[in-house]
Amino acid sequence: MTVFIATAAVTLGACVREPLEELCPPIAEGDLAITEVRGQQSVSDTQGQWIELINLSGSPIDPSGLQLRLRDGSGGDEVGLMVRDQDLEIGADGDDAYFVLGRSARDELPCHLDYSYQSDWEGELDGRARIDLLSCGVLIDTVSFDYVTHGPLPSVGSWSLDGDIAPSAEANDDQANWCNDDADVPPPCVNEIGIPGTPQLENRPCS
Repeated sequence: MTVFIATAAVTLGACVREPLEELCPPIAEGDLAITEVRGQQSVSDTQGQWIELINLSGSPIDPSGLQLRLRDGSGGDEVGLMVRDQDLEIGADGDDAYFVLGRSARDELPCHLDYSYQSDWEGELDGRARIDLLSCGVLIDTVSFDYVTHGPLPSVGSWSLDGDIAPSAEANDDQANWCNDDADVPPPCVNEIGIPGTPQLENRPCS
């Protein structure tokens, strides 16, 4: 079942913002690519689950209205998420080009997240076998996880696109280019615990 939630227009003085469903960010196929996914953890953890994207367009991107469609292994169960914050921007290069969407109920986002999808969905990412990224109804990128070969998402660390490979919507199609980043390094946010992966940063090499 798709759970895209309608959002009413917000009036600010004489200005009226468009409903998010009417926003259509001008993002072309391949402009964004999925580079890392962190699912439910089996160890002590406060960083939560998230999906990392990278901007490959060469220009800043306004992600408001961007949609993610998560599907399970059977292709039947489907969840829809939408970026509802109209004051965000994905940078054009360096670390600013990474954008991390995660599940957080905190009033203030932890430092490794750029956006929380908590209001749309509180499920577990490890139960999803495919992630589609869409804009204006156009499929921008997709990543699938082969349960037979790899099983569910790693329960320690993240599922990461090889840092030795230039990220792209083509490179992330090949599951041989992905690996479990379970490096036991300090998390990016002070006072957080868990095996962090590399949210908002270039991925580590797989070998």
